[in-house]
Amino acid sequence: MLPSQRILIVDDDRNVTVWLATLFRRFGFQVSVAEDGVMAMSAARSQRPDVVLLDLNLPAGNGMFVLESLKKNPDLCSIAVVIMSGDPLLDPEEAVRQGADAALPKTTDAITLLQTVRTLMEQRLTGSGVPAWT
Repeated sequence: MLPSQRILIVDDDRNVTVWLATLFRRFGFQVSVAEDGVMAMSAARSQRPDVVLLDLNLPAGNGMFVLESLKKNPDLCSIAVVIMSGDPLLDPEEAVRQGADAALPKTTDAITLLQTVRTLMEQRLTGSGVPAWT
């Protein structure tokens, strides 16, 4: 287990947040949830998660705005961001070019999601900023 495992789930779909929170808590992560862009930025500032799982379609600030805000803030830019979208047109490589560390469809299986998050956390600890394409 990695020494620090804080994750922020940003999604306005309660079914998604409950599923993700249950999954990550089961594997020992400290989980917090935000339902919109404003709450996401507030939680990121106060809780300093290691990873943010970020939906793109959010009320009060869309996901790309949140991503941009995180990456432009010197105090928050090291937080790994995984875009998770239900949009079938999601282009993972474009999301990475926009600043995400990885991009996954919401239909991603639990094992792949956990592996992606753990890889990003290990990269953060070792300082190797290699993005994770999926």
